[in-house]
Amino acid sequence: MSQGQGQQAIELLKRFAPSAGAHFRAQAYGLLGVAYENAGQYKEAAEAYETAVPFAEYAFLKAQYLSDAGRSLDGAGRHGQRRSGPTARFSTKMDSTATVERRRCGWEN
Repeated sequence: MSQGQGQQAIELLKRFAPSAGAHFRAQAYGLLGVAYENAGQYKEAAEAYETAVPFAEYAFLKAQYLSDAGRSLDGAGRHGQRRSGPTARFSTKMDSTATVERRRCGWEN
């Protein structure tokens, strides 16, 4: 991703993440979320972060992925990407997390 090959990273991580070992699956989905976010595909980024949550071994990682998903959902709304399906249900569950993240970033008072 740091070499400007975001789409290649997305394709590789889409193949790798589902079959990654138990200790690496959350990180693989987290990296997939980052790659999608860097590509401006915010809805897909939020879904990748959401997928990472149950595989994260520690509570602080789960919280980080929820925060990342909230930021991505906010980006999706700002760029006209529809929130539908599992992402819409997820966004209602994490409204408070998204609000905290928006305030932290200075997007909301």
